[in-house]
Amino acid sequence: MVKLNKLLYRADFEAYRLLGQSITGETYEKQEFGPVARDLPIVLDELAAQGRLYWQFIPRGPHTRKVPTMSREPGAQPDMHLFSADELQVIENTLQELATYGGKDASEWSHEESAGWNVVPEYGQAIQYESAFISTAPISPEDLIRQRNMPVKGVGSRTAPKASFRVAPGTGMVRFFGVRSPQHLAPGAVDSSFDHPWRSPMRLH
Repeated sequence: MVKLNKLLYRADFEAYRLLGQSITGETYEKQEFGPVARDLPIVLDELAAQGRLYWQFIPRGPHTRKVPTMSREPGAQPDMHLFSADELQVIENTLQELATYGGKDASEWSHEESAGWNVVPEYGQAIQYESAFISTAPISPEDLIRQRNMPVKGVGSRTAPKASFRVAPGTGMVRFFGVRSPQHLAPGAVDSSFDHPWRSPMRLH
């Protein structure tokens, strides 16, 4: 169920980022192979008990995979009217994005793409939805220059303090780029970059 967890995680966190709220309201936690939906095993067992899915047991090397499979029986189909058009689009985009990934590749993808997974220090701890707004991609020189030169209304010809931030995978640190120093209104103020420990949720002191 590694890939299923990653599909749910991606859809929920993308919905939060784009729409302002997740689709399922589920809590995701950090585990060794990436983000995991905390209540997924219970939900799948309930769906199986209702006849909405069944389990396939597929041998794979020395192990056996337990794969949830949607039932084709009448009345077992999901009610897609429960989702908004925007939510359905997020789900479709997620399915397309991870379509070619197997379980191992999806796990590695989540380690690279999930800022929340990277900054949570311990396995079993919840990943905050606010981390959906943080990127693990390095900031481009063009974006850095644009950011430094972007004026903010209400401060005349001066530039207000601002920052772009990224998470370097595996560091647990939020890296601020192009941060104007506190003395930005003084002549000769300089730009700086620095690391800052993650504080959840989004309490960047």
